[in-house]
Amino acid sequence: MGRTFLVASSRSSGRFRASTFGSTLQHTNNKAKQLGLVGWCMNTDEGSVKGVMEGSLDNITEMKSWLQHTGSPRSVIQKAVFSSNEPLASSNFKTFSIRR
Repeated sequence: MGRTFLVASSRSSGRFRASTFGSTLQHTNNKAKQLGLVGWCMNTDEGSVKGVMEGSLDNITEMKSWLQHTGSPRSVIQKAVFSSNEPLASSNFKTFSIRR
């Protein structure tokens, strides 16, 4: 039986220091890769971070918790919003990446 993938979109807002804004993306990228997730993350013009992640329900749930409660060092997460999990027949991405 093939692997079941779920997709979730996220947007986090809070206080990110300008000097650590890129670091926030790198920490998100590293955590997603550690969990075996694929997808992307990026900074927005509004000062938030958004992204799409695909992977197993357990790994997406762990990533959501990390995005809501931990995040990168020196960032203060005020709000994290996620779409509902949607099942996928296969992944749309090969890796997790930072979009510019």
